[in-house]
Amino acid sequence: MASDFVPDQEEQGLDRAAAPGLDEVLAVRDEQSAELERWLATVTVDELPAVAPVPAGPGWPPYAVGKSVVECLRVVLNEDWAHHGFCVRDLNMQER
Repeated sequence: MASDFVPDQEEQGLDRAAAPGLDEVLAVRDEQSAELERWLATVTVDELPAVAPVPAGPGWPPYAVGKSVVECLRVVLNEDWAHHGFCVRDLNMQER
């Protein structure tokens, strides 16, 4: 799932009609978080400036090609932080 401004969604394997339940979303999120934690535990500072290994083919955003590992990591961490902010904001609104 992605926002409307994300280009080439179908080519990236995104299903605009998807309507996952909370348990499914949380399971995927937990899996992705665990994968990132495992990677962060092994990555070295020398690997961060390298060009990120973006696989060819569908499922990968074309704008990632040529970006460094650290640039891609920043995107992931900034997106995660932004989504955390949205969740906190929305939960605060519900409490009111």
